[in-house]
Amino acid sequence: MEVVRNLQKKLNEFLSNFTLVNYIAIFSIVLIYGFSLKNVSTFSCLIENHKIYSAQGLVASNPVITSSGKYYKCDFKPNLIKTKNDLSTFSSDGKITLLFPKEIIETHYPGKLYSTIGESIFVEEGSILNVQIEQLNKKTDESFFIVKKAEFLGWKNFLSKIRGFFRLQFKRLMYMWGNAGGLLLALLSSSKEYTSFEFSNAFRLAGLSHILALSGMHVSIFSTLTEKSFFKILGKNKTNFLSLIIVLLFVWFAGIAPSLTRAMISTIIIFIAAKLNLKLKIIDVLCLSFLIQLSIYPQDSSSISFILSYLALFGILTVGTYIKPFLTNFLGTTLSSSLSSSIGAVLVTIPVCAVIWGYITPIGIISTIFISPLVTFFLIFGLISVIICLIFPFFTYPLGTILQIVYYLIDNVATLFAKVPPINF
Repeated sequence: MEVVRNLQKKLNEFLSNFTLVNYIAIFSIVLIYGFSLKNVSTFSCLIENHKIYSAQGLVASNPVITSSGKYYKCDFKPNLIKTKNDLSTFSSDGKITLLFPKEIIETHYPGKLYSTIGESIFVEEGSILNVQIEQLNKKTDESFFIVKKAEFLGWKNFLSKIRGFFRLQFKRLMYMWGNAGGLLLALLSSSKEYTSFEFSNAFRLAGLSHILALSGMHVSIFSTLTEKSFFKILGKNKTNFLSLIIVLLFVWFAGIAPSLTRAMISTIIIFIAAKLNLKLKIIDVLCLSFLIQLSIYPQDSSSISFILSYLALFGILTVGTYIKPFLTNFLGTTLSSSLSSSIGAVLVTIPVCAVIWGYITPIGIISTIFISPLVTFFLIFGLISVIICLIFPFFTYPLGTILQIVYYLIDNVATLFAKVPPINF
């Protein structure tokens, strides 16, 4: 026990010596490293990309509808590659990006035009497919391909099959709840095919895009709900363990996304630190999460959501923390906490947003204060409603009506803030 206590003491001393300068240096590295990898290919094969005719392999991410609405995009790990006029097969390493016509993806989706045809095609993370493909741009080495035909071969394992089934059933329930169900589906599973373009565009112009993305906010809500529901029954240790399990199940169901991975790793670190009696500040957890995620998923560093996720939280913990005392003198504790967090996140991410999109939306500082509580209530009430409806299906319509009312309130408030023009560069 003495050895363990000494190790804990040394670790706490090491962490206490970290200063803000160290953290700024770390996050400078992530920016430089991330942008340097942005155009680096993660796919290699013995034949040129434009000669690839078909591929067999594993769907490695959830299909996400593109802005045009014509295709669904997902990652694909091929293990067998073929050319058109050659019977030989080639091995490959890494991932390619597939663009599926919506007619293929939506064969199982409720309320879609193509829901009655192509029942054998099931495109979901963990499904094994044989696809006939064509490179999107033959003049480059980019590994983007359009799918011409697809054949479903099975599942990676039983858990993948169960996950795909649950996600499909969840979409069917959400479809019954109309626009409100579309928003809840986006918040809980990252599937935005039932979220209207007008709604998404309003969130983007109002500086609220981060709320629609799977992020630490969702994980925090799940953890808080678990603690408030079971703390008195199970006690601190068992509740913390149950909270970790629920977070892991949520990530498994929703799918691995860079920002969600950050939140999951942070939750695991906090759980382990509590067990080892280590005194970690939130910013320590953030930086340690970054180093671990970069080691496990180096390709995430080229993801915009990865960069913005870390920088936004970094801004909240640094800039937001420093300006909060000044705001408290004028606005009180509750409002100053929300406003300082919004200011910190926006100020630190402004340079990246300006470079990537060519504009920034400072109104997001104010709009987040109003929308975030509404979305939090909507998400919590929606989650409770899902559980109730699974047990008592006759509550589907009354609970759906309440969700629809909250949805329209969120939509109208976001639309109001979206009228404030962004600053272009």
